[in-house]
Amino acid sequence: MILAAWINKRTILLGTLTVVFLLSVGYLISTLVGSANRIVAEHHLKALDYGSDRIENYMKAMGDLLATMKYDPQRPLAPEKATLDMNRLLHGHPEIEDLWLVSPAGRIAHATDLSLIGAAFADRALLDRARSEGRMVLSQCPVAEGRHNQHIDIIVPLFEDGAFRGVIGATIDQGRFRAVLRDIALHENNMVLTVVNREGVVVASSSDEITQGLQLGNAYPVNEALGGNPGQTRARSPIFKDQRFYVYSSLLDDQWLLILSQPVEDVYSTWLAMLRTGVPLLLVSVSLLLWLVYQLIKLDNMRRLEALEYQAEKAHAVAELAASVAHEIRNPITAIRGFMQLLSHRNADAKTQEYVQIMVEEVDNVEATLSEFLNLAKPHTAQQEKCDLYDVLNSVYLLAQGRAINSGVHVIFNVPAQTLVRGDGMQLKQAFLNLCANAIQAMPRGGRLSISAVRTDDKVEVKITDNGEGIPAQHLKRLGERFFTTKATGTGIGLAVTYRIVRKYRGRIQVASVPGEGTEFTVTLHVWTDPGAGGASA
Repeated sequence: MILAAWINKRTILLGTLTVVFLLSVGYLISTLVGSANRIVAEHHLKALDYGSDRIENYMKAMGDLLATMKYDPQRPLAPEKATLDMNRLLHGHPEIEDLWLVSPAGRIAHATDLSLIGAAFADRALLDRARSEGRMVLSQCPVAEGRHNQHIDIIVPLFEDGAFRGVIGATIDQGRFRAVLRDIALHENNMVLTVVNREGVVVASSSDEITQGLQLGNAYPVNEALGGNPGQTRARSPIFKDQRFYVYSSLLDDQWLLILSQPVEDVYSTWLAMLRTGVPLLLVSVSLLLWLVYQLIKLDNMRRLEALEYQAEKAHAVAELAASVAHEIRNPITAIRGFMQLLSHRNADAKTQEYVQIMVEEVDNVEATLSEFLNLAKPHTAQQEKCDLYDVLNSVYLLAQGRAINSGVHVIFNVPAQTLVRGDGMQLKQAFLNLCANAIQAMPRGGRLSISAVRTDDKVEVKITDNGEGIPAQHLKRLGERFFTTKATGTGIGLAVTYRIVRKYRGRIQVASVPGEGTEFTVTLHVWTDPGAGGASA
């Protein structure tokens, strides 16, 4: 029976390990497939963006070139002048087959093809569209009535002094435009780039099987692309008879669409070879990576424990130091302060009284620092205490006003009366006074300090807002940390005490700051709930 039990345990263990191994392999394969899909999509989108940029730059360069031509029907160009100007535009641009000028009346005034001069422009609606939109438009329509056109036409409206002077157009050689598409798709296996118009008719394609003028219909995801949103899909191509990936986006302000497609088998050929030959190596690599991650987590936990121990030791040292300092220094300081105040009331000259007042203020600063040390060292015990937040903040407002006078800071107070919260009034007063003191110090050249409160359901949000120097983003996460300060003479205790008091009553502090614009501290406190009143709150 013992042997049977041992065999059963071993079988269960082996079965568990096998399941874990199979799940790991399956997860690894699914992760690789997901990564392959993501990389393929990103690669296609980059290729599409590159193609879109090249085509748009190509067409806009042609449009900018045409826009240099000027035409005034009231002062028509002489034939020799028109021929000279058009030949100048054609020079260095073999991709342009013909140039032609159309007057606002819809007649071809000048053209490199002399047989077009005087003919009516074939598409008056296109002329009106160029005039109303005031930008380059594209067309595949015949230039003149009764003529066929299997090329690409670029039409640029001409304006002078705000008046419409007609359009100048260029007929682009389709073969050269197709060469641009083929150059973009040259380095990819069986990739096809196709440009279609808004009606789904092919303008040009890098593939010989997709001819100009072909109505694609459902052969490509034209309907999805016509929605105006770039995207990607996978579907079977009726033209190439295979499964293909498609990505598509608009061109030239939605006048045309660019569709990129590639067979699925060409896309995944490299990845399938990697899966067949690289899975064992990947499994070993994943195992080593997991071991390394475990060691890093273990090391990180050890560092966290050491940091916690260090913080605990430091807190204990602060507690002992605070008690010792309070005992040894506070009584003499109280006596010194009393005698200095006594001296200030004696018959002394104004300068002596000023000096005595400065000494009293400095003694008060020393005593305030001692109080912060003592509050930092006190245990974090909280009781159900009720205090009027209005009285607390009003007292803070009066004290802040006194401190703000010398700094030229204007203090604004907007707190609703009779708002009861959970907390000790003296401690909350110290917490908010610390925030106000920091805000005033952040505005040495004057500014505005706002103290406001808003009640929402069972909570009260107190906002201390200034328009001072602000806090750098790298320091925001360390606010409230003991002994952390950015001031040359700071102790790093005031904010630590504030955070400790707020958290003591299960409150929350949020900070929003923009360097150079100001800082806003939002302190959220719980509204006082009377335990014996069935949950009713004030």
